[in-house]
Amino acid sequence: VFLGVVVLLRPPEVVRLADVLWPVGAGLMTAVTRPLLYLGMARGPVAVFAPGYGLTMIVVPAIVGPFIGQNLAPIELLGVLLAIPAVVLLSGEGRVPRASEFLRSPAIGLAVVVGTSIGMAGVFITQAAPESGDLPAFLVLATGALVLPFAARRQSQRLWPERVVRRYGMVLGFTSSVAFLLSTAAYLRGSAAVV
Repeated sequence: VFLGVVVLLRPPEVVRLADVLWPVGAGLMTAVTRPLLYLGMARGPVAVFAPGYGLTMIVVPAIVGPFIGQNLAPIELLGVLLAIPAVVLLSGEGRVPRASEFLRSPAIGLAVVVGTSIGMAGVFITQAAPESGDLPAFLVLATGALVLPFAARRQSQRLWPERVVRRYGMVLGFTSSVAFLLSTAAYLRGSAAVV
């Protein structure tokens, strides 16, 4: 709703078919990923899961970028490479983890799936034109709003969530909307790997 109002107040200059299809594809990827993201944080430890999906989210666009004309400068590539040991150290929960612990962690596999999906969604959004304005952000979240109720219905027989869930859900929805609005603006103006 928030992003719908933003799009109405600031309509896109131009809308091409690609400005609709790529964000809808990104919306499908993020909608499928969102339950996995929350599952990974619940399974935890979040100190392993969050850096794991964050790193994957960085590396995927860095690998895909050159194939779509989004090359990294040498200093940017160095930043991606430095992120790898940083995530390993963050995941150690106060110590340097053994490789076997890191690879056997149930959180890491799920983190790679989530990070890959979010990273590819960012790459998809960069395919829309900057002239499409805030429309791609709206389409990403609108797609999720259409898909996620089916996932929620599989988890619970209740169609309408409890009051406390609705209250926190509204806060999460608003902050997610602002985050999608800002990240989409960045994606439309630059390389997915840098964003």
